[in-house]
Amino acid sequence: MADEPLKLSARDAEDLAVVSSMVQDALTRARDMTFQQRERRFLVLLDRFMWERDDGVQVKGKLHNRVRSVLHFDDVTGVQTLNVDLAAQDEVLELLAVAVTESSEASAQVELVFAGGGIIRLHVDCIECRLTDRGSPWVTRRKPEHSLDATD
Repeated sequence: MADEPLKLSARDAEDLAVVSSMVQDALTRARDMTFQQRERRFLVLLDRFMWERDDGVQVKGKLHNRVRSVLHFDDVTGVQTLNVDLAAQDEVLELLAVAVTESSEASAQVELVFAGGGIIRLHVDCIECRLTDRGSPWVTRRKPEHSLDATD
């Protein structure tokens, strides 16, 4: 089962939290994101860290995996950015979370939160998200790490 490509869908905030946990620390670039306005679709190609294969044990030199994935949102009516320069096509962006920030019966806002304070906000009529792995995983020695900064 661990070798099967991951395929998840989300239709509410709880489902999206599961998707978010699987794309945490995924890497992407502006050139790998597109808003297809006519189709009301937003796509992101990701190099996803495969948390489902990680046992949490920190060992120097341990091998981990990444896989190419597609994060797909439907029913997108608009896209806003904050601290994300979409003109910097080759800048690597690290995705930290995907979350619903506002929701009503008629619409919702979904935010893609990036390291460094970047946000892409999707205005959607309803939550329609899919995460699908594409291709074969590859090996990496780098496991994403986050330090907790003390604040006074």
